Amino acid sequence: MNSKKTYSVLIIDNFHMDPEYDYVIEGFSTKEIAIEFARRWVRSSVEHQRKSNADRDELKLL
Repeated sequence: MNSKKTYSVLIIDNFHMDPEYDYVIEGFSTKEIAIEFARRWVRSSVEHQRKSNADRDELKLL
């Protein structure tokens, strides 16, 4: 039995609002690495949706 503790990140798809689209990414060696991955995942998702020429008011709608 492997007693080494690992951490996971639960990805929830709020667009579909259906647990079928949720999934887990496992195997992070520390809690800090898992948190950083989650932070970058969210940032990447937001950037993916943002138009490159969006103004301040448009960004508030994201």
